[in-house]
Amino acid sequence: MTDLSFTIPEPMLRWLEQRAAQGDYVDVGDYLRDLVRREQRAEAENAAWVREMIAEGEASGFLEEDARDVLKGIMARIRMPEIRITRRAASDLRSIQEHGLTAFRAVRTREYMAGFAEIFARLATYPLLGASMPEYGRAVRSCLHRPYRVLYRYEGRVVSILRVAHTAQRARPIDDNQSHDQQPQPHP
Repeated sequence: MTDLSFTIPEPMLRWLEQRAAQGDYVDVGDYLRDLVRREQRAEAENAAWVREMIAEGEASGFLEEDARDVLKGIMARIRMPEIRITRRAASDLRSIQEHGLTAFRAVRTREYMAGFAEIFARLATYPLLGASMPEYGRAVRSCLHRPYRVLYRYEGRVVSILRVAHTAQRARPIDDNQSHDQQPQPHP
């Protein structure tokens, strides 16, 4: 057997001594050896269980359907939140796209704009994904797609995309009565 030496805080040592004294252990070392053996046993049992699950899965046979189609069918039964967008947020996105097409290539702009589609899809699945921003207004949340932030509200199974703003822009509280026909602020 090999000796092992390590330092632990005093309260932890007292706890170990109490646990060793409560059980059928000679000393703390005997208790620690038992803990390691139990952990090894649990790990081996878990690995055996996972191997059994895999074997059962393979033995059940494979469907002719593509796994993505099966998942789509399952997901179709789950009621997802509606995603709405304000006129102003749509205008923000168009401005971002126009800037991208001017400053960068179309391919890069298309890839970047696809990131917003991914965020919207994630919000449909995880509407509370964004950080809560109560200082911006009732139930307002924020998701980043650098260098922009998507400001949205989630209420009553509806995700409302309110604005898309450059993170360098001064953030102002969302006014529920704000006109949605105003021209977007230029993005720095």
